Amino acid sequence: ALRAILGRELGCDPRALAFEEGVHGKPHLAGAQRGALHFNVAHSGERGLIAVARAAPVGVDVEQMRPLEEIAQLAERVLGAAEHARWLALDAPRRHLEFYRQWTLKEAILKACGAGITQTLADIGAERGPLEAPELLRDERGAPRRWSVFQMAAAPGYCAALATQDPGRPILAARTWSGSSSLSP
Repeated sequence: ALRAILGRELGCDPRALAFEEGVHGKPHLAGAQRGALHFNVAHSGERGLIAVARAAPVGVDVEQMRPLEEIAQLAERVLGAAEHARWLALDAPRRHLEFYRQWTLKEAILKACGAGITQTLADIGAERGPLEAPELLRDERGAPRRWSVFQMAAAPGYCAALATQDPGRPILAARTWSGSSSLSP
């Protein structure tokens, strides 16, 4: 599906696309198409999510919201101190949703900058932007990069988010696909 989408956006044969990995494993286009598009892919359970942008890096995450016995321990590691205090004040069903909401927002930011989960999620304040962000979320001068982060509508039982450095609200288009490379609106 990724090759089909990128090929369509670039007006080329999807099979001719070449890919490389960045320092922390984020794939990007190589060869003649290097830098032509930014993209990111996420999948969980039965769902997948692909983001494509021309102007700025993008990151997406989708998570199937399954019950987690160790959610309290995970929340301590994933949420910053203020986020964790707010999380503890919620009832159990809302805690479950909020944990996944925070996880997807933070992971989308890390994936956009190419870090993946190489950084501590608790160091990223997804709600307020990366004010005290890890090194990879800073520019060459050490200043925090500006990120736009969006919670996305997802299928029932899933949570999804998108992060980009593009300051405008992204245009979102949903597509479904089967095991073949053909896409349908």
